[in-house]
Amino acid sequence: MLTENSQHFPQPSETGKYYYESIQINVNISGLFIISSKSRSDLSGYIYKNSFNPLNPTENLLELDDNGCSDNQFKLLIALEVNTKYILVVTTSQANVTGTFSIIVTGPTKAVLERTNISSTSTSISTATAFTTTTKPSYACMTYYPTWMLIMICSIINLMKKLI
Repeated sequence: MLTENSQHFPQPSETGKYYYESIQINVNISGLFIISSKSRSDLSGYIYKNSFNPLNPTENLLELDDNGCSDNQFKLLIALEVNTKYILVVTTSQANVTGTFSIIVTGPTKAVLERTNISSTSTSISTATAFTTTTKPSYACMTYYPTWMLIMICSIINLMKKLI
């Protein structure tokens, strides 16, 4: 979820705050993955290898997309390798916009998504399943044959918390 309390960074030749969330992606099998978004907001997605520097957003940048999917959403097609750290940065395409979003990852194996805090050395890991949770949830995991889809959707988690 992007809020006014989210981290933000400047975009080249733009003014205003571009709120973002950084998410580490890990895979246990190398292969081709599709990473896409779903939101009411117009989102952009950036994939970085090893690290993301909000003061230099082109450093370590592998791929970016703004409207590769329908409804002003991003869609990244990228080869991910095992034992490699990837950072997905989700941000809005317009300054000063907030809202909820979902991330859908499809590929040959399960991908693990971990929210990261770029401004410090610590990593905040939030995990959940569609049925149980032991920590403050931010991510839901659903299994589909033959691929895994990981859906990050704060609104469903909040609804689950109310139902539990």
